[in-house]
Amino acid sequence: MNNNNNNNEVDILILSTYDQDGAGLHSIYQKNLLKKLGYKVSIICAEKLSEDEETKGILIKGDWELLKYKIKRRIHRYFLNEKSKRYSFVHSYEINENKVLKSNAWPNSCKLIICNYLSGMFSFKTLYKVWLRYKKIPIIFYGVDMELYTGGCHYSRECLQYKQLCKKCPAFKLSKSKKIENNFLQKHKYLNLFKKHLVVASSEEMKIQLKESYLFSSSDIRKILMPTDSKIFGNSCEHQRIRIRTKNGFEKKFVIMIRSSSEERKGCYNFIKAINYIEKDNPEKYQSIQLIAVGDDFIKSKLSNKNISLFYEGFVKDFSKLADLYVASDVFINTSLADSGPSMLSQAAMTGTSIISTNVGLAHDLISTNGIILKNNGYKELVNAIYKIMKIPKSEQSKNRIKARNSAFSLLNEEKYLNTTKDLMNEFLGNKN
Repeated sequence: MNNNNNNNEVDILILSTYDQDGAGLHSIYQKNLLKKLGYKVSIICAEKLSEDEETKGILIKGDWELLKYKIKRRIHRYFLNEKSKRYSFVHSYEINENKVLKSNAWPNSCKLIICNYLSGMFSFKTLYKVWLRYKKIPIIFYGVDMELYTGGCHYSRECLQYKQLCKKCPAFKLSKSKKIENNFLQKHKYLNLFKKHLVVASSEEMKIQLKESYLFSSSDIRKILMPTDSKIFGNSCEHQRIRIRTKNGFEKKFVIMIRSSSEERKGCYNFIKAINYIEKDNPEKYQSIQLIAVGDDFIKSKLSNKNISLFYEGFVKDFSKLADLYVASDVFINTSLADSGPSMLSQAAMTGTSIISTNVGLAHDLISTNGIILKNNGYKELVNAIYKIMKIPKSEQSKNRIKARNSAFSLLNEEKYLNTTKDLMNEFLGNKN
């Protein structure tokens, strides 16, 4: 590892393959929160794509290694992974270890390492060498998805090999390859050497899976729910709801909001089946439905020949606009067959919107009287859940939204997360003056 760099010493080093989207946005949010607590923080990612000043990439633009890395990533993702709703993709590639260790991105010293996501960046063997470089400091692993406790797969929820040993991975076309099994065994080897480490689960489901996993069954595992911006998603009122619905012509409609995705694990095929069933089973209810679809155009394309009201917004990056869509909706439906969240569950809960969700991720953490958790994830079960929500009187819906919003705020507010993080840092680094 190159020590001849101009980086200052930091208190905390965050490792994340990405600095954008899921794990990347979480890492930058986490970094800003830790800075607010008075810590000096740096993020190391594979390739820097954001404008964040404290983030540095191992691979830089114009570097031959970056081109090789991108080619390798494309080959592995699109040619070596099975395309199946049961098994999501596997990261079986990484940056060359020498390139990682010789990078100028590394700070001269740090006191704590936070691993948000290493998949597709470097191995646990490389992490071990980084750890030695920083004199065996504590490590906190944040569970972003199942990759942390498997040989490299993501959201392969029906596969339980992580409880014993990941081998002959069904998500990987080269099933005879020992790569996945070797990754798993390597993780096990080096985890036993990281004497002072903690694992943070992002949901109750993940905490249970971590406890049952071969890799982390004896580790200290704690559940910490990620916060949701209450200033954006938690400020709605009944007057605002009426205004938004009137503006968009939704006054007399039963409004269903859903995340549209062509990715099979997102389960939108079941939603299409449910809508088609309602059309035949109860035409009157069918005509009263207003759909709001955000994301890709999968649902729009599948319902293009149907006589149903559809409000399609694409990918909504403006969170204030997204919050308005939740507020206007009578129910948000999550059809994911495998997911660590999704974050839209948290957002919907914070707005007080009723939720119908498959039994994944944050469902059991956030849904109680404010919605329905599907047991079998079948489309007829989804139809019955929609009918049940439709029967709730408007006056009762209004009261339920207030209760749901208050409940979500108690679980997901930023101050609670800040205090939890402060206590965690004090535990590992001592009290911050």
